[in-house]
Amino acid sequence: IATPDIPLLDIAWEHIANGERQRWTLGTIVLPSMAPEEHSPEPEAQRTAQQLQDNLAEVTLTVSQVQEGAFVKITEYIPAHCTCEVTESAGAALRKEENAQIFLWFQAPGADDLTPSYKLKCASNVQNTAFDGEMEVAFGTRTKTSHIASVEWVGGSPALNENMELNLSPD
Repeated sequence: IATPDIPLLDIAWEHIANGERQRWTLGTIVLPSMAPEEHSPEPEAQRTAQQLQDNLAEVTLTVSQVQEGAFVKITEYIPAHCTCEVTESAGAALRKEENAQIFLWFQAPGADDLTPSYKLKCASNVQNTAFDGEMEVAFGTRTKTSHIASVEWVGGSPALNENMELNLSPD
């Protein structure tokens, strides 16, 4: 019995033989209720970096609010005159291109954030480097691409964290 709140799907077979169309109804399927999708939070990505030396930094990406089972692709564009060495894949498959490091999760794990990291070594001061990247998240029929442009520098620079001791001669 069809009612407006119960969606039904008729399965039929049509066949033309000797110029006549024949149609058989094979059955009717009651579709699961199509409740509006719950609003799930949008995935977010943040980049932090800690300077290890003038020309070396540890860069960490934190991706949160990713639905379990989603496809996630992060592309980090490596600046000119810099090299990248992945230190933590966070379970991602890795792919490297000429100027990019790519992290791929074909099925994102559950509740935990994704936190891959890499060391970025540059020819000059790493804090003058422009960071750029993007994140693509796909789940079901939805795909969202986000730009990851900024970087938050954490910790102090090594020069500020050094302790200086003066050896004074006892006069």
